[in-house]
Amino acid sequence: MSIMQELIAKLSPGQRDIVNLRLYGGSGSNKSMRYCEIAAALGISERAAREKFRRGMRNMRRHAEKI
Repeated sequence: MSIMQELIAKLSPGQRDIVNLRLYGGSGSNKSMRYCEIAAALGISERAAREKFRRGMRNMRRHAEKI
């Protein structure tokens, strides 16, 4: 497992879903999803998707600092 995968695995389920979708896309896609696509897929606002992604990345940085 790569360090990135380990860091993502430490996130809450909601943050993990959004980070994975934003960075890697969904449904076997290798392209990242836009915030509007993530919001539509998860039934949340685009603003909420952006905020959850931002928090997820912040949490990943905090976990990375401990490695």
